[in-house]
Order: sequence, then C-alpha cells, then structure tokens
Amino acid sequence: MKRVLARAPRRRASVYLRLHAGTRTTFRALALLLASALLNLSAAAAAHASDASPGARAYAYAGEVTVVGAVSVDGSPAASGQTIFPGSAVATWEKSRSVVNLGPLGRVELSPKTSLSLDFGGAGTNCALEGGRVRVYAPAESAASVKTADASVSAAGGAAAVFSVESVGGKTNVVVQSGQAEVRAGGGVHRLSAGESYTTAPKAEPRRMSDDKRKGLYVALAAAVAVVIIVLAARGGDDDEIIGGCIDVLSGESRCF
Repeated sequence: MKRVLARAPRRRASVYLRLHAGTRTTFRALALLLASALLNLSAAAAAHASDASPGARAYAYAGEVTVVGAVSVDGSPAASGQTIFPGSAVATWEKSRSVVNLGPLGRVELSPKTSLSLDFGGAGTNCALEGGRVRVYAPAESAASVKTADASVSAAGGAAAVFSVESVGGKTNVVVQSGQAEVRAGGGVHRLSAGESYTTAPKAEPRRMSDDKRKGLYVALAAAVAVVIIVLAARGGDDDEIIGGCIDVLSGESRCF
C-alpha cells in the first residue's frame, strides 16, 4: 500500500511534465504559424502597394467629357459626364463633337471626324492629333501642346491662349484665336499672335506652259486673227457694192461713183 501511494505522485509528476512539454511545443508551433502568416500578409500588402502606386499617380488628374453625337473613348461609346483619365484616346464621328473639360488645365474641343490621344497632369496638357481638328483653351501659366505628323504647336508667352490645330493629308494648319502660340515645323520655329495662321502645306506655284502648248496657242491666235481679217475684208467689199453705182440727176446725166 505504501509503494502504491509512493508511486502515485511520481506518475502525476511525469504526466504533468509530459503535458507541460506538449503545451510548450504547441505554443511554439502556433507562434511559428502566426509569424509566417504575418510575413505573408506584409509581403502581399507591399506587392499591392507597388502595383497600385503607378495607377494612383496616373489617375491623380481626371477630366470630364461632353458628347454631341457619336463619340468614343478608348474604343467604347462615350456619354456626357463620363470621366476621362490621362492617356485616353478620344474620337468623334461625322456630325459629332466633343469637349474634354480638364478643370484648371483648360479644355480641348474636338470637331467632327477627329481622333486624338490625350495626356494631362502636373506638366500640362499634351495632345497627339492623328487627324481632324481641335481647339485648345490653355489657361495662363499652363502648358498645352498639340503634336501632328509634321508639326508641334504649343501655347506661348505664359498668358492664356486659344488656338486651333487641323491635320489633313499629313499637313498641319494652325490658327491662333487669342494669346500666342509657337509652331515647330520643318526645322524652324514660328511665333504666332492672335489672328495669325500658319500651314505646313507648300505654297502653290504658278504653272508654266510647256513649249508645245505655247506653240499651239500661237497658232490658234494667228488663225483667229486671219479669220477676223478675212471677215472684215469681205464686209468691206459688200459696202463698196452698196455704196457704188449710178444715179440719174435732173439734168439727164448719169453719175457713177
């Protein structure tokens, strides 16, 4: 009986030690799992932040589109009041117009059958005009430019400016409504003020007549002169016959002339 009672505390102690050791192992396992989960969460958050930061920077600015007729933004039909972001492509169809309001950066008006890519932000407004006609309203101290296939047009002078740019057949036409604009084309720089215009289309030169055409013209003129002389001569002979002749006077004599 004494041996049994003596062994009982030893058994309880060994059971307690085994339970205590198992609990510590479990806590360690849970701690390791928790640490691993926290590391995974932090890595995912960092990756998400790195993915989202460029988009957040790109969309720091936004504009609003007003639509009249059929207009598309990035290839999809657009509606008035739709938000537009930097890097968007805007196109108007025939008999359609659109206005892109950029708030403090001004606005851009698109005429019918116009296609352009629009980028805007802290550096100002940049348009790449593929074809058609746009009018740019640039506030004071705000950079605004339009690039075409053969020219680059930008607001100049630091004051508010309004200018129109048209791209047709690979040539550019620029008209300044107010303020000043600078046109870079053909290796030169042209400064335009309100009411002035510029075109990259070559000036029409007078056509020179070829030698064969010149000779043919001379022959035709000579023939025409000859015909006129013949007609006048024929008319002169008829007048002599009408005027000439004889008449009898009261004296009985005949006088011919």
